[in-house]
Order: sequence, then C-alpha cells, then structure tokens
Amino acid sequence: MNPEEENERLRKENKGLREALEKACKEKEQLKKENKDMKKIFTTLKQISECRGKKDLVKTITKALNKLAFYESPNMPSSAPKLNTPNLNSESNKPKRKRGGQKGHKPANRKKPDKIDDAEVISLTHCPICSTKLGDWFSLRWRIAEDVVFENFVKSILYIILLYYCPKCKKSVSGIPLDILPKMNFGTNVTVLTPFLKYKYRLTFKLIRKFFKDFFGFTASEGAYAYQIKKIAKILRKPYKDIEDEIRNSESIGVDETGEKWLGGKAWGWQYLTKLASLYKLERTRSHEALHKTVGDNYDGGVNCDGHGACNFLKNAKKQRCWEHIWRPARCKIKEGEASRELEGFYKKLVHILKLADSYKKKNFPFKDADKVKNRYYRILGNHIEKLYKDPTVKKIIASIHKYWEKDELFTFLEYKDLNYHNNNTERELREEVIQRKISGGVKSDEGAECRSILRSVIKTYEKKGMDFMEEVKKLI
Repeated sequence: MNPEEENERLRKENKGLREALEKACKEKEQLKKENKDMKKIFTTLKQISECRGKKDLVKTITKALNKLAFYESPNMPSSAPKLNTPNLNSESNKPKRKRGGQKGHKPANRKKPDKIDDAEVISLTHCPICSTKLGDWFSLRWRIAEDVVFENFVKSILYIILLYYCPKCKKSVSGIPLDILPKMNFGTNVTVLTPFLKYKYRLTFKLIRKFFKDFFGFTASEGAYAYQIKKIAKILRKPYKDIEDEIRNSESIGVDETGEKWLGGKAWGWQYLTKLASLYKLERTRSHEALHKTVGDNYDGGVNCDGHGACNFLKNAKKQRCWEHIWRPARCKIKEGEASRELEGFYKKLVHILKLADSYKKKNFPFKDADKVKNRYYRILGNHIEKLYKDPTVKKIIASIHKYWEKDELFTFLEYKDLNYHNNNTERELREEVIQRKISGGVKSDEGAECRSILRSVIKTYEKKGMDFMEEVKKLI
C-alpha cells in the first residue's frame, strides 16, 4: 500500500472516529438531561409520598385552622383583619345597599321630654374664633338635654304616734304609719327598691349597700337589706300564687329547667312561661313530680319543651319538642367546619321546612282544620327524611325525628297561637337565672329559695304586663 492510500484510509478512520465522538457527546448530553428530569420526578414523588404519610397531620392542621377562623382569638383587636376572610375593600364584597337608615325604615328617634324643668340662655360677647366684639343676636337655635341630679335624697321622718284609751276595749290604741312596714326603720322606697336591685339588676348585698351609700348617702348593714327582701317576699306570696294559677290555667306554656345550688347541694330551677306570665320555682327534684306540683297531673294545653323525659308524664298535654335541640348536632358540626356536604344540605332543607310552616302560621292562624295543615308539613318532612343518607349525624337527627313523629310532637305549634317550633323564649328567660346563680353561688337557705322564686317571678311578670313593680308593691304595703 502506497503512502497516499494509507493517508486516505487514516483520514476515513479519523472522520469516522470524529463522528462517533460527536454522537457519543450528544448521547451524553441527552442522558444528562434525562437524568435531571428523572431527579425532578423522583423529588416530586418523594414529596407526594411524604404528604401521604402525613395525611392525618394535614387533617388536624386544617381542622384547627377552621376552628380558629370561626372562633377567632379573643386577644385580637376588632380592627385587625379576620383570618381566611376576603378583602372587604374589594368591589365584589362591597355591600349592595348604602349605610344608615334604609328607605321606608321607621326612624327610632328619642322622644322629647313632656316638660322642661330648667332653661339656660347661651350668649356671646366676643367671637370665639377671632375675639371680635359682637353686637345683638339676630337668630337662635335650641337643643334639649336630659340629665340626672345627684343630691342627698335621704329624708328622715319623725312619726309622732298619739295614744288613745278605748273605754269599750279598756286598752290603749294608736294609729299605724302607712309608709313603713311593722318593725322596720326604713321607708317604702328603700324597702321596695332593695329587692328590685337584687333580683332585677342582680346586685349583691355588698353592692346594694354601696349603691345606697354612694348615690343617696344612706347607710345600713347587709343584713338589714336581706331582712327587707324577706318582708317583701312575704307580701308578694299572694301575687306569686296568682301567677302560678295563671300558668296552670293557660292555653299553652313553655317549660325548661336548669341546675341550681341549694345549701351547697344540687337543686333545679324550673321556668314556666306564657305571653304575660313568668314563673320561676326552685325545686329539689328534676323529675316529673316538680311539673305535676306546678301545672297539675291533668294539664291538657300545649307545652313547648326540649327532650327532657319529665315532660312525657304530662299525659294529657300536647307537646311541641324544640327543633333547635333536634338539629343541634348538625349546627355544631357546621360551626366547627366538620360537616359533610350531605349534612349541610340536609340541615338547610330541614330549617327551610320549619320556616315555611312558621311563616304560614303567622299569615293564616287560626286554621279551620289544624290537623290538615299539620299533615301537609308532615308529608313534606317525610319526603325529606325518607331518602338514603350516609352521614351518621343525619341518621342521628332522623332517629330523633322518628321518635317524636310517633307521638305527634313535631308540628303542635300549628295548633296554638303562642307556641313556637323552638323553646328559645323559655331558655332566654332562664338564662338570667343562670347569671344570678353564678353571681350569688346559689341560695343559702330555704327562705332564700322562696324569696328568689317569688321575687324573680313577680318582677318578670309585672314587666311583661307593663306594670311598675315598685308602685304595685307600694299599693300592697
């Protein structure tokens, strides 16, 4: 082989090697790129695997955030932005109606006083801005303000009681001051105001003593105020009995009870409510005996109540079970952010059915045939609950509905004017008793239990009837 042929062969081999090298470099770059992509995929898969392993932790954190968003922190100022809430300044979240009173809304202006006790002319001699001397006034405007006057209102009265001798009875006789109770050193205003402060405004005896001292300069011991309350309670025994009779003879009542403390032991406060009467009774028992003692064994009116079993012993009464208690499990789940879509839909539809029935009652009561109206809403309710549900809370609510359906205790409010589908009115009335119990720590004696039952009942009943408690009690004194 000559040199030229050898060179040609080497050139071809060199060219082939060069092409093979370029090809190998390209394959290397391709493999690097694929390796980089595989690393990304591997990292993503690893993250997904870790997230799946921490699924329970994610659920716990989500639940905590939902609760925090609902309850919020009590230490956060009201001006701070709320958690997980949209920006209120955005166009989509702006209210559709303007602020303030709406068109056609009845104004709630303060009533002007019937009489003017004093008048004061506000005049100027120099301008308050530049101190220029002013001439005569050319017009006027006026405004009325009401205020209280703090003065020493204590009035000491000397009663000079003349004694006479009766020749027929053969003994001395005398008149009785009408403005004070026997064996009392206080007038009727102090005597009547004391129980009003105690059981209307829930002041302790220490605060009552301070109130009279600070505002009237009047001093007395805490025991003296307690003695006045006992005296007034004895005077109001008859009105209290009349309230009890009014409850017993009413067409419908609301009933509820709450825990109490009596001499350090357990007791129960029973609340009975009508449109114009409120009766509160402290009892040693939570059983049906307390109910029978107040309304009687044969009460045959309508009864607003919750699920307490004692009401089952009112055999002749027509009971309306509180729907707020029935669907409470759903409301709790929704508030805590744990409700399923099925539960939310079921709850909204259930509330809608009751709102429809209540709205229809307000527009058309009394009905010619109340049973026909009830059956209509029973059918609507039946169509709603007969579906197959998987949520355990829905099943629990449906079980409660079936329980009261069998006894016809779900739409009784359509038969009575003053019955509601809930027992909220009675519970609101009872809430004040719970506050009273927390302030006082319960009653410390049997007399205290009687005083509280009588005075709370009379004060609230007079308030419902638009009667002045202090004036009515003064008449009885």
